[in-house]
Amino acid sequence: MRTRWLAKKPPSVNNLTMAGSVCSTSTSTYLSTLSSADRQRYDLKLQGSGFKFQDPYSIDKSEWNSDLSFWPDISFGDIWTYLVLTPGVYTAENMKAYKSLGGYNFFTCGKVMPVLYYTNEESVACILRSTVQPSQSHLNDKKSWHHPWVLVNKSTGSIIAAHCTCKAG
Repeated sequence: MRTRWLAKKPPSVNNLTMAGSVCSTSTSTYLSTLSSADRQRYDLKLQGSGFKFQDPYSIDKSEWNSDLSFWPDISFGDIWTYLVLTPGVYTAENMKAYKSLGGYNFFTCGKVMPVLYYTNEESVACILRSTVQPSQSHLNDKKSWHHPWVLVNKSTGSIIAAHCTCKAG
């Protein structure tokens, strides 16, 4: 049984519309570092359910919220479906051995910083993002840290897209 985490309506953060109409055209500095092929793949990640979503790296830091009560209900099944049933590097065997995956170890070792939430009231989706310390970096070398985000359907918890600035993307 799924439990709803979204107990209250999130605050309206601005007038951007991530779904249903034109979203912000601002681009992030990250986008400018990508090759044209990588930029095209990244752009495809931001298109879901017929909508173009805003680049999470272009959203001002002040618009993100750390309150977990706004998160949609995301289950292990939602994560498994996205990682295994959509084209990518993870397989059913990888997911069976989830404790051997680096992400699980990073989380338990404190390398995953707080997860932040962003949405627009009119959007069908929200974005969760964090900062992750690489396994081979020094704590003070924050330039090498990774910045993953996940685009999630607010009502179903289904993962629409995900990305990371690490080499695996």
